[in-house]
Amino acid sequence: MELSREAYELIVQYVAAKSDLFSLSRVSRAFQAAAERALYNTITMRDVRSTIELCDVLSRTNRVAKLVVTLNLFVSDPNATRGEDTQDSESDSSDTSMEDISMERYWPSLSAALQHTHRLRCLNVHIESGNTSTAWVLRDCTFRLRSFHCDFAWDRDLVAFLNGQSALEDLFLADYATIPSVSPAESGGEGGNARESGRGDRSQAQAQNQACSSTVPALPFATAVLPPGASSIHPHALYRLAVLECSYPDAVISLAPGRPLSRIKTCFSREDREGKERELAQLIAGLRLSESARRIRALDLADTTYTEEFSLDLLRAVVPTLPDLRYLGTLVLPIGLERLQFFGLLRRLRKLQAVELEVTDWEPPPSPQAMRALASELRLYCTTVQCVVFVADFERTMMRVVDGFFKVDYDTNLDNLWREV
Repeated sequence: MELSREAYELIVQYVAAKSDLFSLSRVSRAFQAAAERALYNTITMRDVRSTIELCDVLSRTNRVAKLVVTLNLFVSDPNATRGEDTQDSESDSSDTSMEDISMERYWPSLSAALQHTHRLRCLNVHIESGNTSTAWVLRDCTFRLRSFHCDFAWDRDLVAFLNGQSALEDLFLADYATIPSVSPAESGGEGGNARESGRGDRSQAQAQNQACSSTVPALPFATAVLPPGASSIHPHALYRLAVLECSYPDAVISLAPGRPLSRIKTCFSREDREGKERELAQLIAGLRLSESARRIRALDLADTTYTEEFSLDLLRAVVPTLPDLRYLGTLVLPIGLERLQFFGLLRRLRKLQAVELEVTDWEPPPSPQAMRALASELRLYCTTVQCVVFVADFERTMMRVVDGFFKVDYDTNLDNLWREV
């Protein structure tokens, strides 16, 4: 007797091991459909050789490829991590040769697989070592992502891919830069990088920069007006983008206008106060041009040098522009009387629920009991605050309101707090 589709899927939910799901898929056609949906819905690839084998399966078997919804890719090029003092034995030479062959096949195999995963919605590419100028693997892909963690170097292939992603809501960028307009002959590579990327081929990028320097003036930020013909994100692309994470503030400044951003994480690139104030002014101007500044719920701004003075400057700029913030970080908590001014600015954020405070320079460092007292003091002024994260020498301690009192929260993933509040 045949069961309903829901019944088969309910049975499959109780099977955790991948090997058991594979065995179940061979029981009957009905179980095959339900088990394969669970087996291939989310795929994580780590090892180079197994990734190539799985990509070959996806490129040959459309029935399986169309089941993939989430793909997590961890790339570690053994050639990039190989020590210089490797023994020159026969076995080592053989292993090295196999690794070289594997990496030669790696990206073409992945490209072929991606072209068949038409229903892919979440793609996470983590390039731990090796060449990042490989966004050409995204060419001819027809899927429409909702979430994309991108460790690729910023180049024309990546820009062209993003311009076609009409459903993308959550984007992480490891790289961002202005791409001057150059001919294919000048670009000198498949990816077409036309600037020095912090993660790509530096020598090639430097040569391309020199070739472009005569026609493209030096720009302080990537969001300045691009020269005609430059490859950039189209103003009407990514029109559903709500979450943006990128350590380059230029990306936020460029992508914010006209898009419904609600959660932003970035980092100041300058260390001097004057330079940071210019970046802050451009960032605030970009956020004012977003679809609605009142949509923004979370703003996480990291810094290399935290100071009380600049934190107050940041608050003065952010408070009137983003009145509906739920999360704000990271700010230096003043030690002296300036703390009252600090609290006075924060209390104007009527919906603030979580704030991250830097206390590294406090002497002595605040104990958990002191942090509890400081969080309670803040809540006297900001009654909506439920979470306070204290940062001391990169150690983060979270205080959360439980039954009306602040207690240390050891369970919350602090890295994702700005996404969840």
